[in-house]
Amino acid sequence: MSHRKGMIAKRTEKEEKRRREARENGIILEKAKMSIKKGGDAKRGRGVGAPGVGKFSGGTLKLSKKDIFNIEGPKRGSSSRGGRGSGRGRGKRGR
Repeated sequence: MSHRKGMIAKRTEKEEKRRREARENGIILEKAKMSIKKGGDAKRGRGVGAPGVGKFSGGTLKLSKKDIFNIEGPKRGSSSRGGRGSGRGRGKRGR
């Protein structure tokens, strides 16, 4: 671990030197990246085979109304008859 810390310190030192020399020479560099914070700020990745929606707890997958709406998509306006298509009816003559 101490070896790794030394590598990171050397890398940051090099970057600071590069930025300082560029500033002295009048060169405009890209903005510095923010260091990655340790902790639970970033969203955790899901495990292999885990569902992409809902909350899995106690052996059941709990879906919110928002999850269900995202899965089903927007409702389409269907006819008042039930929306089973406009094919030929099933009368006695149709057989």
